Amino acid sequence: MNGLVYAKTTAGMQEVQLRHARLHPRARSLLILIDGKQCVNDLCGKFATPALVQEYLDVLQEKGLIQALSSYGKDIADEVLSQEPQHAEAPLSEQQSLPPAGRAERLAALKAIMLGAIEEYFSAQPDAYLESLGRARRMRDFVALGNEIITVLNKTGRIAAAVEFKQKVKPLLR
Repeated sequence: MNGLVYAKTTAGMQEVQLRHARLHPRARSLLILIDGKQCVNDLCGKFATPALVQEYLDVLQEKGLIQALSSYGKDIADEVLSQEPQHAEAPLSEQQSLPPAGRAERLAALKAIMLGAIEEYFSAQPDAYLESLGRARRMRDFVALGNEIITVLNKTGRIAAAVEFKQKVKPLLR
């Protein structure tokens, strides 16, 4: 059990931003630390009372804010493996594949994701974003544009779109 890894669900990512669930401060801190990479042992080492970590993990899981992963980063739920392939309307399906390995491929993938987001979310006034995207050459240019897109989406109340966009872009920035 201590080698178990947890990852935030979409609801968990939204909770980090919106604070709707009114979590205990330590449970919220734990939610923020959950990244799909650290095992329960690692998380326990970051709290003064490691015994409470399992209790908070249970609460977060009951609320649907986290999901259990194996230590290899794959879902341990057998039903996930038996599901039908996801259709194009499932927004998170693209994130389940590994990000491109090379820098040029990652930049191209970032450009494609950002172009799609600009066309979808800013179709009324895309010029400034398209101009920034056209000038982007380095990773930090894409990071800055991505942060701007997320900020605008959050400010205009499109939180789910901001979370979805961030989930698509984040693996490519590593």
